[in-house]
Amino acid sequence: MSTATTTSSNVVGGESAMIAQFLSQLAQLPLVYPDHHLAHKPAVRPPNVKKPLAFNASLAAPAAMTLHLKVMKTNATATLSDISPDTPVRDLKRAVLAALGVSHRTHAARVLVKGKVLADDQKYVREYPAVADGVALTVMLSELSPEDAAAVVAAEEAEAAAKQGAGEETVAKEVKTGDEEVEKKETDTSLAGLAKDPAFWTDIRAAVDAHAAKRGLAGGDAVNVLNLFKRALAAEADKRSSA
Repeated sequence: MSTATTTSSNVVGGESAMIAQFLSQLAQLPLVYPDHHLAHKPAVRPPNVKKPLAFNASLAAPAAMTLHLKVMKTNATATLSDISPDTPVRDLKRAVLAALGVSHRTHAARVLVKGKVLADDQKYVREYPAVADGVALTVMLSELSPEDAAAVVAAEEAEAAAKQGAGEETVAKEVKTGDEEVEKKETDTSLAGLAKDPAFWTDIRAAVDAHAAKRGLAGGDAVNVLNLFKRALAAEADKRSSA
């Protein structure tokens, strides 16, 4: 078994040496191209001749639409103008009811365009491609039950209260900001006044001298402390007045 293994290793080693020798000789041969060979030319990127994209105002502001209404059974008609594609379906239905002289607190409108119902009140008109300028909408009117009518009124009152609360919160923030600015201005004014008030500095000097005497400090130390305090207060007053 050992002799067979050694013989196999010698064969593999001999083949590897032969392959290495062949590659070495091949690498030393000159590179010769045929007569029809063309040298490779580097690719050149053509210049950009396309015009820059222009701003399309129609994409930013969708054109308003005019919609024609026809009520089933009664054949009553009406027209809605200036309806934006960004109008929620709920608001469109309320506009339909208003155009027909009916309150949304007493009636509901089922609106169809080309046989398809605009069922989702949370969607926008633009999400129904069939609704386009000049198209006719079919309207089915139904009277609300007392429970549904009360729910509509309650929802409107809750929405109005939420808007009022948001408005009051905004006003409160503005008032608080104004009060803080006034308080800051009064503080800055008082600092500037103290920095120039001789009586204030007389009181401070008496307090510093008393503290120096109690601690056994030299008079010069008390004066230095007072001067440092004066400069710091004046600098703070100037900083706040210029802010």
